[in-house]
Amino acid sequence: MKIVFLSSVLVFLIVIVLACQSGEIIANNGEKNGAVPIENNIRNRGQEEEVWIPDIIEKCVASVNVGEALEIATSINPFYLRADFDGNGLVDYAVLVQGQNTGKRGVVICKDSKKTFVFGSVSKSKPPVSTFEDDNFITESWEIATKEETKSIADVPGGKKIATTAKGESIAFVFEGGILYIFWDGRAFRIVEGV
Repeated sequence: MKIVFLSSVLVFLIVIVLACQSGEIIANNGEKNGAVPIENNIRNRGQEEEVWIPDIIEKCVASVNVGEALEIATSINPFYLRADFDGNGLVDYAVLVQGQNTGKRGVVICKDSKKTFVFGSVSKSKPPVSTFEDDNFITESWEIATKEETKSIADVPGGKKIATTAKGESIAFVFEGGILYIFWDGRAFRIVEGV
């Protein structure tokens, strides 16, 4: 009985030591791979958290001009999505952002890593692109919808298809009462509310 107990304690200690070493390796690799501490500005103002942001995303967001500097909303997980919005086989990114001065939220789409598009309350679109108050449709529940899922979006359950012109994948912002989709139709990004 004592041998079984001692063996169990020994196994437990080995697991703890390995877990600690593994965590140390991950933390060190993050630092070596460009992880930088950035301020968490949406929910935990003033607390720092180590987050790795791809250079292509930082450059894309920095290139946007909406009258104020934008910050990447790293407190939302995931804070960026990767997809092929226009169906051309190249990687596009969608990044959640907020204005440094106003705190207004939005999404920046980096299409083909060259051209940027801004949506949401931070964009100051006239007229607003959604029916949400102050165009504030940004939610923590967002995901990529496939091209097939996007083309099947209806205005009401069993209703008319409203995104049949989608050329690629879309962004879906999920709410309790429905979903807001952003998709590329070949000429521009369109925003539709569907189910």
